[in-house]
Amino acid sequence: MESGQPEQLDQAPLRPHRDQHGVDLDEVVTHLVAARGRPVVDADGAVLGTVGQLYTDYRGRAQWLAIKSGPIGSEERLVPAAGIDLSEGVRVAVTAAEVRGAGDLSLGPILDASQVKDLRHHYGVEAPPGQI
Repeated sequence: MESGQPEQLDQAPLRPHRDQHGVDLDEVVTHLVAARGRPVVDADGAVLGTVGQLYTDYRGRAQWLAIKSGPIGSEERLVPAAGIDLSEGVRVAVTAAEVRGAGDLSLGPILDASQVKDLRHHYGVEAPPGQI
């Protein structure tokens, strides 16, 4: 290497982060940010509410989607981003009963560890390696 030249590091290309359903969670972020306020349907096709805030992990990958419902979107419930189908609107991989069972959360800009743990338990979502 010549003096004064920055060292070039070999970097493997980043691969899409896919969930167990094969959904590219990086692509989900882009689509859901653009879809804010649009309808969300459950696995059976029932309307759950509208797209609210998207919660990502430290790498910016979609983890949880807030669905707004009730009078003027006053209620928010979280669903896993895993398994979201964006081919015809926004369809989540869980049912309305599962969403109702998750209960209302006091949502802020960041989810705390206990909220994430409870949501993972409720929906049966395993934590990625190195996360709670």
